[in-house]
Parts: sequence; structure tokens; C-alpha cells
Amino acid sequence: MKKIFLVFTLGAVLLSGCAKEAEESNSQVSTSEIEQTETATEKEITENKELLSQDETEGIVVNGINKEGDIFSSINVEINGRNKTFNWTNITNPSFYPQIFVGNVDVDKEDEVIIVLTTGEGIGIRESNIHVLKRDFSEIEVTDPLDKLKDVVKWNLKKGDSTRDYSISILGKGKAFIFNESDVVSWFDEPVMGNIIRYGFLDNRIVAEIPIQVSPGTFIGYVIVKFSLDEGKLSPTDYQYQEQRIL
Repeated sequence: MKKIFLVFTLGAVLLSGCAKEAEESNSQVSTSEIEQTETATEKEITENKELLSQDETEGIVVNGINKEGDIFSSINVEINGRNKTFNWTNITNPSFYPQIFVGNVDVDKEDEVIIVLTTGEGIGIRESNIHVLKRDFSEIEVTDPLDKLKDVVKWNLKKGDSTRDYSISILGKGKAFIFNESDVVSWFDEPVMGNIIRYGFLDNRIVAEIPIQVSPGTFIGYVIVKFSLDEGKLSPTDYQYQEQRIL
């Protein structure tokens, strides 16, 4: 009985050893596979990226990844040698490559990286997105400047036999415009805001410039929106009317 017990015990030890070796082997394979996947991903990014914009002084580079037709389907951002790829997009037209700004937009003493992307453009259209990154690649949310625009902008249209009289005002400041019906082939039914949005960074504040369109190519001024930090987000806090572009 003792011999049988010893045989069983030895068998159990051998099986345990085999199982342990198998686990270690599987662990090594899994680690190797992960490393290969990470290397492949980095290689894929390197092979498919295209330099779009850079700020050499600040060590910031913005690359387009995976060019598909007229758009880059991902954007890779480098900050001082470190990089991260985001599911952002930008059109491939060099005239609309990303803009880079650097400035302190929150309460700490470290400058943030501000990247403005153009996701679409055409006659009377420019679609833009803005992203604010801290140096660790965490993002500060920027509220849509169009959210409260209808509450701020007041307008009126009077149609004559052959004329169109517009008046526009933002917080009491504005202007009147008179057009002949024949000036434009196709008028909008009412002033349109949001077909074009431009972002910039002026006087240490993020600014959005939104044209007021009465036709695809006719403008009666611009809404200037300035952003401030509010509950961890950058939200519109100041609205102004400008007759001419500032961005």
C-alpha cells in the first residue's frame, strides 16, 4: 500500500510540474503575442502617418493616419517625444491642415496644446473641431458654441418688392443691411449660423468665429464666441458681433 501511495504521489508531482511548465509557456506566448501586436501597431502607424502640422519650438507634431480618399481617419499627436493616436479626422486638403496653438486655458500653470481640425469644407461650408490636450494627453472638453446661439442672436427680415432688409443684433449691438433680390440667385429663408465655424486662440482665450449667412456666399457679420473654464469644461461665456472677420 505504501508503494502504491508513493507512485501516486510521484505521479501527482510530475503532473503538477508539467502543468506549471505549460502555464509558464502559455504566459510567455501571450506576452510575446502582446509585444508583437504592439510592435505591429506602432509599425502600422509609422508606415501610414503623414506630417500635417508641427510647432518645433514646443515639440508638437500632428500626423494624419490612414488616408482614406479625402480624409485622414485618425490623428496622431506627438508632444515632446511621446505620442498618442486619437479617433479624430481631418480632410486631406493641405489648405485645411490642423492648426496648433499653445496657451494656458485652465487654472494650472502649465500650457495646454490646442489643435483645430477641419473635417469638411465646400462652398459656404467649413466644419471644424477643436481639441484641448494637457501634456499627459488628457483632454479638456470644449462645449459646442452653437448651443445657445439662437438665444443670443436676434434678427429680422423685411421683404420688399425687389429688396431684402436684414437687421441683426447680438446683445444690443448689430447692424442693418439692404440687398436687392437680384444680388443673389438663391437666398436662405432666414439667416444661417453654423455652416462655417473657425476656431482660434486670441489674448489667451479660445475663440470661435461663426459667420451669419443669408446665402452660401453672402454674410451680414460674424458672431465671436469666447470660451472660459466652467466646471472643468471650456464653455462659451462672451458673445460679440463683428462686421468683419477676425480669424
